[in-house]
Amino acid sequence: MGNVNSLFTTNPSEILPVEVYLNDLSCDAVENLGSTRFMKVARGRTHEGVFVYKVFVRQDLASLDPFPQRIIDIRKALMKSPNCCPIKKVLVKQKYAVMVRAFQKHTLFDRMSTRPFVVEAEKMW
Repeated sequence: MGNVNSLFTTNPSEILPVEVYLNDLSCDAVENLGSTRFMKVARGRTHEGVFVYKVFVRQDLASLDPFPQRIIDIRKALMKSPNCCPIKKVLVKQKYAVMVRAFQKHTLFDRMSTRPFVVEAEKMW
């Protein structure tokens, strides 16, 4: 009895902290922003600026070939949308994949979740 897929996937105890995955990327001051079984999110600083790193821990050795190009295609489609924060880089390693995007301290989501009403100046804008 039990889940047959567990024979072919990574044991959750083998999934390391996000800092271990970001050591290869020369990332300083890593701050964990949350994690699930499959995805870990962290904020880190490099010489280029502050970025959000989304680390997808691979559960098996299935090919990820079409996905980085698809993410780049979505980024190109969203270039003219000021309200979207597209992925800057996609890095695929043997045991994990990383999506990198710029960190934004204040976003529309933060503003709407703290003040869901619209003031007069915003109505005119």
